[in-house]
Amino acid sequence: MKRTMKMALCLALVLGLLVSMSACAILGGNSNAGTYKLSSMKMMGMTLDVEALKTNFGMSDEDLDMYVELRGDGTATMKANGEQAEVKWADGEIWPVEEPEEKATFTIEDGVLTMEIEGVKMMFTKQ
Repeated sequence: MKRTMKMALCLALVLGLLVSMSACAILGGNSNAGTYKLSSMKMMGMTLDVEALKTNFGMSDEDLDMYVELRGDGTATMKANGEQAEVKWADGEIWPVEEPEEKATFTIEDGVLTMEIEGVKMMFTKQ
């Protein structure tokens, strides 16, 4: 009787573990999800980090407070130039919810999201 109870308890624990692992995989599914903060820009043939942008172009902390927050459900928030927008993303493309034809492409490699818009390449580092 004790052995049967132990087996039933072990089986219940294993089942609970499997269910919770499955839920984590479903809910947190995309490893690219996360917040990426601006770390550098490439423009006019120069790559400049945030400090160089402040020094060379007189950009303020507020100007450079840019980020992309990718969520596992395919939605995201982007902040740039003091404005925040809700966007969608999938398969290396990101677009405004209201204007799905305005797509931009991006890549993510080694925790760095790279996006080019109007000739300016922006690199965002995963936080």
